[in-house]
Amino acid sequence: MKKLIVHIGYAKTATTSLQLNLFSSLRQKGKLEYLNHLNRKDLNLGDIYCKNIVSYITGMGELEKCEGELRKLREIKHDVSIISAETLVTFCEGFTWDNLNSHASRNAVKIKSILSPYFDEIHIIMTIRAQQTLIPSAYAQWHTQIKSIDKTTTLSHWLNDTFSKSKDDRELMFNFDQMYTAYSQSFGHENVNVLIYEDLKYDKLQFYKQLALLLNIMPDELESLLEISLQNKTLNSGSNKLVAEAPSFSDVFLSYIRPPLKKLLPKRLFKPLRSAYVASIGKVLSVIKVKTEVCIDNLTEEEKSVIQKRFAASNLNLAKKLNLDLVKLKQYGYFN
Repeated sequence: MKKLIVHIGYAKTATTSLQLNLFSSLRQKGKLEYLNHLNRKDLNLGDIYCKNIVSYITGMGELEKCEGELRKLREIKHDVSIISAETLVTFCEGFTWDNLNSHASRNAVKIKSILSPYFDEIHIIMTIRAQQTLIPSAYAQWHTQIKSIDKTTTLSHWLNDTFSKSKDDRELMFNFDQMYTAYSQSFGHENVNVLIYEDLKYDKLQFYKQLALLLNIMPDELESLLEISLQNKTLNSGSNKLVAEAPSFSDVFLSYIRPPLKKLLPKRLFKPLRSAYVASIGKVLSVIKVKTEVCIDNLTEEEKSVIQKRFAASNLNLAKKLNLDLVKLKQYGYFN
């Protein structure tokens, strides 16, 4: 029996810590196959590549390019394999940084169709975090890409555009209930596992027990690996400021040439040209950092309250479906 675990994120929910501290360590111990979603030699990742598969699933690549990677899946000897890519709940067909929406939920169908022939079981891990803290942290992580679309935008402006009252709740990114529903329909609710980010701070035993059971390891082993160090944290610099990742020279250069090229070139030429730039010149220029850090104004308490209310109903729906502790989730800020 071969089992595939697909860890779909979200961003800023300890994804990097899970990848580097846990999945990579278990691969090195020979306990599972950690599929390489970057397609490059890396001690933290396995030798079986899946970048083209993930790109196809998220609408960023072509099925024909997956053929070699799919054949390699048949060579897997381990009983358990893992794919971990938070892009699976962010990117999708037609994705753009100025039109973030919930359409990545449709990726569930593509995951099942392309990967189910190679595994006897597929289990999904979705990690969630209260939107009032998740959204500003995600914005800090995506700051460079969002700024490349509109240099004048701020977190508050982006908040109003992306989560405006005119949008239907089902269209909102970070609608956990909709994402869970889509994956449950494809894989069965018993095969979709929801981990709560805040449990890592306030109820670790629950988090470890859930994940250890899925990975077939002991909770104390999981704890010792996961707590080596927390990775890729969005820092709060004080004075209600978030510290974002410093943009590279490649990011800045692309932000200047992207708008005119997008206007001048047809879409069929623009996308491959951008991809070629990222893979060649952009790769070289990306090592040059323009600034040491970028500070961003965090959400105000009023804005956090608006976000909480915006997602309260969908969060409550999810909590009831999963029979989660409502008192605990209320304390975590999922609803009031």
